[in-house]
Amino acid sequence: MDFVDLFCGAGLASEAAKFIGLNPIAAVDYCPIALASYAKNHPQTRRLGVDLFKDIEDTLHCLHIYKSYNGVIWLSPPCQDFSTAKGSCYEVNNTEAIFELIAKVVYARPNAWIIIENVSPIIHAQYANAWYKVQDAVVQSGRQNVSRTWARNYVFNAWEYGVPQIRTRLILPIPPKGKSLIGLPTPSNKTKTLQECIGKGFKDVDIEHPVLCKAEYEIFKGMPAGGNWHDTEFGRKAALKYMKINKVSKVSDNFARRCSWDDIPPCVLASHRVRLKYGNFVHPEKDRRFTLGEMRQFQTIPKGYIIEGGLKERLRQIGNAVPVQMVARIIKYFLNSC
Repeated sequence: MDFVDLFCGAGLASEAAKFIGLNPIAAVDYCPIALASYAKNHPQTRRLGVDLFKDIEDTLHCLHIYKSYNGVIWLSPPCQDFSTAKGSCYEVNNTEAIFELIAKVVYARPNAWIIIENVSPIIHAQYANAWYKVQDAVVQSGRQNVSRTWARNYVFNAWEYGVPQIRTRLILPIPPKGKSLIGLPTPSNKTKTLQECIGKGFKDVDIEHPVLCKAEYEIFKGMPAGGNWHDTEFGRKAALKYMKINKVSKVSDNFARRCSWDDIPPCVLASHRVRLKYGNFVHPEKDRRFTLGEMRQFQTIPKGYIIEGGLKERLRQIGNAVPVQMVARIIKYFLNSC
């Protein structure tokens, strides 16, 4: 079965598709460096560097994805409206525009599997009107009707599907005309801890990492694995400053927290500057953030996978990627479920 990767980024969804036997035939993204990474790893796939929000129908025709197409179309639209990382190459900051685009693809390709990733706003009431456009497109294209209540079932935690990372993603499957979904994939066994993932024996393929600023270094210096702001003088000062600036009476134990070897790896963000309030971004033993190679491990990115660019560009591509192992398992389940 063929696979089309819209908002493809560095191509990790296409990598997951290849892993389960699908054939990535086309990919689109607006970011040149992401497309360069895609080209290095999927040289046979047709690629376009265009803005999908301008004319999706023309883009699909340029890629030879016509109305009769009966493969998989994967969409992973920009999520800066509702992501803690923020930032995107796209100028679109309108969630309604994202759902209008999804609706156009659903309506125009009735025989295709449409699988959409990271569209969590659909479960919130304020986006109901935008979601109704997708519902209308589903009905008009002859598909099984879907609802926001139904969509809530498809919020997945990566760590439940064999990925060593705490990462929540909504992956919404819309089957082709005449087919319907049955049930949900069964979560896998317990995921790996940091010790099992990047402990003894781990060979780092990319040791570059975002540096701690001077203030952060002082906070974490001497802090034990699993410790937090309580454990250092500079940590306590940082917490008091945070409370004063934000006018709150207390801060979480996750504030300025150092990871423990027994933790599940934290969510990989596409930002070089992770805020102290998110915690869990400093290595259990070394006074540094996680390396790009360690983050690749958390995202289950194959060791030989090439990611182009400088530190910030590679970090953005790694953080924006979908965990390969989770996507492979879930797509395979969807395709076999009906």
